[in-house]
Amino acid sequence: MAVVRGLIAVALLVGFYLLVIVLVLVYAALVVGVLITGQVAFQPTVLLAMIGLGVVVLALVRSLVRVSDLAPEPDGEELARPAPLWELVDELAGLVGTRAPDAIRLTMDANAAVVEEIRLLGLVGGARTLAVGRPLLAGLTAGELRAVIAHELGHYARGHTRLAALTYRGSVALARARLAIAEAAGADRITRMYAGLPFRLFSAYAWVYDRMTVGPRRRQELAADAAAARATDPGTTAGALRSAVRTGVAWADFEARFLAPASTRPDDPVAAFAAMLADPDYRDALAAAELPDPEPTWRDSHPSLRARVAALARLPARAVEPDRRPAADLVPPPVARTRAQPWRDWVDAASARIADELAAPLVTALGPEPTLAAVLDLLESGGRDRIATRAAVTAVIGRALVDAGVAAWSAPWTRLRLIAPDPIADRLDAALEDPSAVRGLRAALSIVDIDAVLAVPEREKPPRRSLFPDAPEASIMPVVWFVAVVAVVAVLVSLSQEDDEPVVPVHRPVFPTTYYVPPLPPYQPTYRVPTFDIPLPSLGDIVVTR
Repeated sequence: MAVVRGLIAVALLVGFYLLVIVLVLVYAALVVGVLITGQVAFQPTVLLAMIGLGVVVLALVRSLVRVSDLAPEPDGEELARPAPLWELVDELAGLVGTRAPDAIRLTMDANAAVVEEIRLLGLVGGARTLAVGRPLLAGLTAGELRAVIAHELGHYARGHTRLAALTYRGSVALARARLAIAEAAGADRITRMYAGLPFRLFSAYAWVYDRMTVGPRRRQELAADAAAARATDPGTTAGALRSAVRTGVAWADFEARFLAPASTRPDDPVAAFAAMLADPDYRDALAAAELPDPEPTWRDSHPSLRARVAALARLPARAVEPDRRPAADLVPPPVARTRAQPWRDWVDAASARIADELAAPLVTALGPEPTLAAVLDLLESGGRDRIATRAAVTAVIGRALVDAGVAAWSAPWTRLRLIAPDPIADRLDAALEDPSAVRGLRAALSIVDIDAVLAVPEREKPPRRSLFPDAPEASIMPVVWFVAVVAVVAVLVSLSQEDDEPVVPVHRPVFPTTYYVPPLPPYQPTYRVPTFDIPLPSLGDIVVTR
């Protein structure tokens, strides 16, 4: 059956190349016929058709050449031997019945994938690369990682990588053909007039191709799951599927809430991500989240998670002692990034950034430098509800306490917490609820040497690095004045001169074009990560703890 599926994929892929060749030959025959009959000189419409179709055919040929050179390779650092992960891979390769991959790459994706170099349209296999993401290792146990790698090697053993490469190459070829036609149509109006028929032709061919190959690709995933269950047990494999999806969702949440908004990068992002996964509150919220499992569309190559778990449940159970060691222990730690912020300091900076965002409404209401005295007066007067939220008041007071060194922010994985000494924490909670308790808060602040009259200090900015650290300090104001005078003189001189040539407005026509984006990643992923919101507590509030 595998041979039949491979022959179907080869036939469809060869059919695509033949289709492009036929179009080229038809266009060449059309050009030769027009030149022989001399219709170009008498019918401009024929000339326009030749130009428009010529651009489309040229774009198709270019896309065909680009696909022929396609060799997807995962990014990441290569894992050298010896390493515990290599020992595990060699062991599982023997159990599954295939040769071990030639290389293992540790990527920054919460996923695992397999890539095999191919020749002769995928009929001949080459070097194999196993890609494992460090974020995925942070969320799996060693037993779950064993199931994931056995799944990947199950693709190797059954020759799935060659078929996946064939179907992938065909999908990318058809996607690029349609994209090339769309780009050519957007270049000029003449080409757009004659691009509709080739675009519809290749769209119909892509529909047939995906219909013929999506079923075998789904069966490949179920067969690889069965191979993983034989190497471990069905229960561990099902747990690995769920853990991989949850880890992927958590990594996407970590990137969106912490990596993307930050102005700096931590030296070890995976260590910060592992700290978030180890947080009890975040772990409970992630475990309580109901993972969405929508039915796959007819183009999806992966069955639904529910279908995969159900298929594993039908396999005979095996009594295997689970390996609960962290999967990250099987690989060496990553090399710390140079010129990056230590990840613990980066987490503290993220907490401070969130606190500043929460304090923004109160800062806007009371001025750029609200004093503690003004904040306490606002609380004592009972006007807090009219100006700012409880979180904003807590953020301003907390910022003063943190800058004074008597309090600290917790890691903001679920909600921001202000860790303060007992007298301050108790009296701050009371003052936020009862204006009459503000007097006790003032007394607690005076005990820890915080003057309520002083303004909330701004965060210290890192000192500027001098290009000449050994040079004596000198004022730069004369240089600034000199540059300003030169700039003013230059502006006056330019205004006094008249332009000899008038400015000619340029009008660039815009042709709306529908572009087709290939739905496939650079290599075949093992786990599809759904997008959903983790039901975390509101970050719009601050909890004061001791």
